[in-house]
Amino acid sequence: MITLKLTLDTRRAKKDGSFPLVFRLSLNGQTRDIPTGFNSTDKCWSTITNNIKPSHPLFEIINKELQEKKIKYLYKIIEFEKQFPYDKNIQKIRDYLISKSEKKQTVNEFWKNEIKNLYDSNKNGNALIYSESLKAVIKKCDLNIPFEKIDYSFLKSLEIDFIKQGTGINSINLYLRTFRAVYNKAINHKVVSMNHYPFRNFKLKKEKTIPRTITLNEMKLFFSLQLKPDSIYYESWLTGKLMFMLIGINFKDLQLLTTESIKGDRLIYKRAKTGRMYSIKIPTEAHSILEHFLHKNHNTILGNINLEDKFQKGFPELLKQKNKVFNAHLKQLGKQIKTKEKITGYVFRYTWSNIAKQMGYSKDLIAEALGHEYGNKVTGIYLEAYDKELIDEMNIKVMDKIINKG
Repeated sequence: MITLKLTLDTRRAKKDGSFPLVFRLSLNGQTRDIPTGFNSTDKCWSTITNNIKPSHPLFEIINKELQEKKIKYLYKIIEFEKQFPYDKNIQKIRDYLISKSEKKQTVNEFWKNEIKNLYDSNKNGNALIYSESLKAVIKKCDLNIPFEKIDYSFLKSLEIDFIKQGTGINSINLYLRTFRAVYNKAINHKVVSMNHYPFRNFKLKKEKTIPRTITLNEMKLFFSLQLKPDSIYYESWLTGKLMFMLIGINFKDLQLLTTESIKGDRLIYKRAKTGRMYSIKIPTEAHSILEHFLHKNHNTILGNINLEDKFQKGFPELLKQKNKVFNAHLKQLGKQIKTKEKITGYVFRYTWSNIAKQMGYSKDLIAEALGHEYGNKVTGIYLEAYDKELIDEMNIKVMDKIINKG
């Protein structure tokens, strides 16, 4: 246990016969002194109270300041023991006590700095998630506080506030997962000690996402829509059909495709989210749609964005806006054919999967086509052994269902 007491250091007498007053730190037989800047004679020092006597000529002034310093040091000792419970280095303790207290970096400051770091590292997608999560959290609580103030009760209260507001479970999960990631980074940067970690017993809730699909007949109606090229919905309609034909390709991946992605009759690209390579045989019906966009002579096939945009800070917002417009157009097209579910970009992926399942294809083969695993993870490891022709054939059969060939 660390002890602290005021002592008259009689080893070094001053010219006037007085001795320095010091605070003596003790731990496991080791000692270190901290100067107070004050002196006292033997006559004015009490070995019983370990303090100067009222007879000291400057008692009223010195005594008050000594007590204030003692309280400050005792507080810092408690702080040190919490942050470094196993550290018994007496010199380190002394250095900690006399170091000037730096202003603690607040959660808000650290979080904003992490957003900047992500943008500087060209991780724009993550930067947007961190930014949106911060905006959501600071609407509910003040983050201009040190990390030590965040505890289980703080997190639970924040979660309840989100629930009361009607925020979806998955959105709450995203905000709090981001909060946890920020806290973990603060620990790594020594901004806060692991001893204060509040997420140890705090469990994040999860809600299973229910895939939105439309029926086979509704998808047939979508494909058979008669739109004129000058319609504001025309290219969104073509894009939706293309997403379905390409086995539910992700919106971002589709936007980033270039002519170099087309190798003969196959589309080869790297999934932006996972970095996994995909090779999809381009259905016959998709060629005319690709030709429509390729005539625009942009450096991406669809021409909605330029490849240079990908490296800009505002790219996630640009992509988000493009996707918002696309989904708004799909919603209107869904109203035209009177679908029960609102049509969004994700609908094409889930509907393709659902139709393939209804046709009797295995979950494992469908999972391989979509690029993820269902059920048995061990089986998933070996799914790449499936011949691409099986997936190509499955996609052709699904397309045949839509255009009434099967």
